[in-house]
Amino acid sequence: MKKSPIVLILICITLLIFVYSIEIRSPWFGILGGAEWDTGRHQGVTAHTLVYTTNWLRQGIWNLKFTLSEEPVSPLWHVVYLSYTPVSTLPIYFLSLITNMEPTPALVMGYNLFNHFFIALLAGLIVFYFLQRLGFQPYFAGILSLLPLSLILLLPSPLYWLQNVYHYDESVILPFILYVFLELLRDGARLKKKKVISRIQIAVMLFGTGADWLFVFVALVVFGKRMLFKTRKNLRMLFMEGIRFFSPVALVISLHLLHIAYWKNVTEFVINKFLVRSGVKTTYDDNFYERFWLGFIGEGLGKPAVFLLWGSLVLLIVGLFIVNQTKKMSDHIQTCSVSEISLVQRTKEVTALMGMLLIPCFLQVYVFKNHSWVHDFSALKFVVPFSIISFTLLPILLNDIIRIGWERFRQGYFLFSSPFNARVTKIWLALWTIGGVFYLLVVHPQYEHMFPDPRYDFKVIGEFINQHTGRDDLVFSPHHRIRYYPSQQVAFSQKVVYRAGVEEMYEKVKNIKEHFVVNLFFLKERDALIEDIRRLKNNYIEADAVHQRFYQIEIQTSKGKIKTNLFVHDAEELKQMDDFTIFKENAFLTKNEGEMKLYKLQKEDFFKAYQQWKENAVDWNSRG
Repeated sequence: MKKSPIVLILICITLLIFVYSIEIRSPWFGILGGAEWDTGRHQGVTAHTLVYTTNWLRQGIWNLKFTLSEEPVSPLWHVVYLSYTPVSTLPIYFLSLITNMEPTPALVMGYNLFNHFFIALLAGLIVFYFLQRLGFQPYFAGILSLLPLSLILLLPSPLYWLQNVYHYDESVILPFILYVFLELLRDGARLKKKKVISRIQIAVMLFGTGADWLFVFVALVVFGKRMLFKTRKNLRMLFMEGIRFFSPVALVISLHLLHIAYWKNVTEFVINKFLVRSGVKTTYDDNFYERFWLGFIGEGLGKPAVFLLWGSLVLLIVGLFIVNQTKKMSDHIQTCSVSEISLVQRTKEVTALMGMLLIPCFLQVYVFKNHSWVHDFSALKFVVPFSIISFTLLPILLNDIIRIGWERFRQGYFLFSSPFNARVTKIWLALWTIGGVFYLLVVHPQYEHMFPDPRYDFKVIGEFINQHTGRDDLVFSPHHRIRYYPSQQVAFSQKVVYRAGVEEMYEKVKNIKEHFVVNLFFLKERDALIEDIRRLKNNYIEADAVHQRFYQIEIQTSKGKIKTNLFVHDAEELKQMDDFTIFKENAFLTKNEGEMKLYKLQKEDFFKAYQQWKENAVDWNSRG
């Protein structure tokens, strides 16, 4: 059976499983979820990507100097995000340019799904080509490669993170696995092809390093692998190779440091950020192992994944030790029954691939311990080593370690010949694969608990504000708030909505020199809101995270009634809110969307209305 038909079959099966995965998570596609006071399992970072891109499109990417800001640009704009380079946002920016439209959650999630498909396909191809290199027949390698790609497509963690959340930790997974795949091809290529692959790897390294700092660890491990297994080692040659190899990483880091220096004291910022993210300046309320491994990994990949990942690391160390110890003894080890290559050589290749997949993930988790403790999406990267290693490479390495031990024992004591022949090895691998299938069948149905409930009110309210505001607009409301963090709502509104009374509005805008437009946003008129709260009585929810209670009310829109949250303590609080009648009367434009209203005032009219309000000393309490 030729390789190409098997690869084509592999692609088709990947596509079929991928279509199924799209179908089961379609209820959460294109819409963000969570509460106003939390990130909705970090869907807020998807919103950040949308805000970054929209800022670039509206203000000009060169005018903003590729700057990332979690806050939409406005006369009060001040938040600059410098922890990462802007590379992961560039694909969304270019997609927006190509489609000639501002980005939406659906666009970002669509690109994320594109990544998910190719991550899964590459996992299957890595196993397929690697098993053939070890001497397994193409059809057997093809069957075994179906499990890793299925795990990546159907485990709860990738099902959620590789659709609904797109940020740095998600954007780096594709270049990570692509780089390892290219390294696998490079190891088996001739000189001419090896040069071509190396050039492609440079491009992948540039993007990967810019996407997330995980790739720095990937580069370190791959370079270490090359040097460790290099036959001729010359210190000067290693030094020069190191300079050439790490030059893309150095270039990306240098450009990022220059970008930081434009906004802040670069030395102070980098040192402080490293001390925080490494955990040196941070204390933890929970045990790290329980929170990250039993919590994040166990929830997304299944509880046994913790044992399998740590077990893989331990076995990898044992394998590397055996390879190092058996170099002088390789002549005494029998040739592998499955192929012509020696058993030790096979162990060396397996440990090399396992190391490239596993070690960078462990390094990043423990070097940036705070990042891993805070963000549950930081566990996503482990889906790559878990899917490829746990039910394929791990049993191969375990088989080879046992076999090497058996051969040494047999030769030392003149016992009967080894029972570990090719057929036994295949049966061994088949049993592990069957176990992996059952594992997936048990863990896969748990994916739904990863997805928070979608919030359609975020979209309806946000789009109404977005349609009627621009760069110079500032939006205020006496009873509604849209913060830039958590930012699910701001992804749709592209405007922060400040919850403020008249005096608070005035304090925010009084020192702004440039032109601005004040927008007053109301979900409903005051009397209607008071009636809603009286009707609901004690039917409210305490939001401990913001020390506030909220009432779930209904508002009428052109799309029908939607439910949203109103943050007030009770009806009396609404009664005591400032009277905005004078400001409404001075508005040059009013926009309606069902019961929602937006009153727009020019800068001069706002200050005039404020003076009238001060003179009349009108407040909600005197009217209520």
